[in-house]
Amino acid sequence: MTFFRYIILFLIIAAVTPLAEAAIDIWVPRPHNTAFMQPEGTFVAEVRALSSLNANGWSASLNNDLLAWPCTVLSAVYSTIHHNTESGWRLTISVSANIPPELMDLNITHTTAGSDIANRSVNIVSDFESDFYILHTSDQHVTAFSAIAANGNSHPTYKNGSTESMGWAVPVINLINPRFVVYTGDNLVIYYDASSWSGMTEARNRCRMYLTALSQYKVPTLVTTGNHDIGFSDYVSVNEWRNAYEEEFGQRSFSFNMGSFYVLTNEWSSNEFLNWAKNDYAAAYANQNIKYRLITQHYYDGLSGWTTVAGSSNPCNLTLVGHNHAVRTLQTTPYLVYSSGTGQDYQRSGFYDFRRTQTGWNCMQASSHVNNIDVFRLFGDWGNPGKVRSTFAFANNGTEISNTAEIINDLPQDFYNGRVRFLMKKGNYRLIGGDIEAQYDYAGGTKTAVVAKVNIRKNTTSSVSIEKYVSLEDLSDFASWWLYSNCVSYNDCDGADLYKDGTVNFIDFGDFAAQW
Repeated sequence: MTFFRYIILFLIIAAVTPLAEAAIDIWVPRPHNTAFMQPEGTFVAEVRALSSLNANGWSASLNNDLLAWPCTVLSAVYSTIHHNTESGWRLTISVSANIPPELMDLNITHTTAGSDIANRSVNIVSDFESDFYILHTSDQHVTAFSAIAANGNSHPTYKNGSTESMGWAVPVINLINPRFVVYTGDNLVIYYDASSWSGMTEARNRCRMYLTALSQYKVPTLVTTGNHDIGFSDYVSVNEWRNAYEEEFGQRSFSFNMGSFYVLTNEWSSNEFLNWAKNDYAAAYANQNIKYRLITQHYYDGLSGWTTVAGSSNPCNLTLVGHNHAVRTLQTTPYLVYSSGTGQDYQRSGFYDFRRTQTGWNCMQASSHVNNIDVFRLFGDWGNPGKVRSTFAFANNGTEISNTAEIINDLPQDFYNGRVRFLMKKGNYRLIGGDIEAQYDYAGGTKTAVVAKVNIRKNTTSSVSIEKYVSLEDLSDFASWWLYSNCVSYNDCDGADLYKDGTVNFIDFGDFAAQW
């Protein structure tokens, strides 16, 4: 009888408890497909969810590892997403004015459908029209975590890459702080050839392993596809796998604007989204406000290539590719096409520096691309040393009121947007040897984070120091407090008697000042 009582009770509860609506899924942006925003800017998030949801039930926030910043959902419309191939919600989201220029997680919540987080998916840029640089890596061919060779390879014969070597590059790239890193395909080895692949379970595991490796980076990581990632149309199980790949990564081809700078990630081994890419590029080419057009894809088959987007009548400024495992100029006119070697080898990367001019953008590396100068390895044997590395004088964990970061740069480039984030005791701070990009309190207002911009000079050592300082406002507040505390007619002096000897004097003043 007890069993039947439980059954009846369950049915009663089920009858009176409303069923929760289906969960939501953030389709755009994602960790490999970043939204770039300025403070107070807006972006559109594409969300898979039921059409029946209340349009007024959405909310959003951005957060890093320390703090969250609420956003405003300006509008929510059930429309088409994924390049108009399916239905979903389009949320126009406004970013707050005080948000720091860091890579953020996007958290979207609905009052009845739950929430979803797209990690590392929104990058805040103080000024789109400021000079910046990027890194280009290709053909990592990752198949395993552990490296078995000094350069990061995971296989003795095929020289496949490892996610362990990606981890070795993390502190280097985070210090260099490029606007983004673009990985132009064959990031994984899913397909060995047309009739041989890793199988569904192992393929998904490799995707997840790769995404876990990317999660360590504090800069955006754009990921395009290659033939080893998604195959060609005649490869075994290709349709089944491409659907699964999208489930793991998300959108395979995408674009974005950073003010007057346009970026398109195109697919080389598939034409499923080619019409979308051509139309999107055509709109960017016709837009007079766009001054530079960058295309990234796995390889380039010439102007008549079956997946080529930009032609002689609508040339882009630069195309970055891989596939050939070589540092090479594939084309100079009507636009430049470069490859930067293979990331299997010490995470070798190409460097491209974009400088804003009165009429547009200039990239010196697009006219003179030099191996070992503009293309370099990011670390030495077994990850040591990192070609750019730093040490702190004291623990960088929110317990100090001063600190110094010493940065050694063994690479032949100046990284003028270098990044150090100091974690300090709560207070106001100033830098020596760097510029403050953001300063905010965290840990319930008990600690202060200071985001420092540092010019990391080539082939030398740079340093940036931080120290607490007292502002005029702080001094005014202190003077008012001190006078008030010493006036017997208004205060019993308990608060000012820091020395706890029953009298208020300059010993207490010194003890109080020492706290600043």
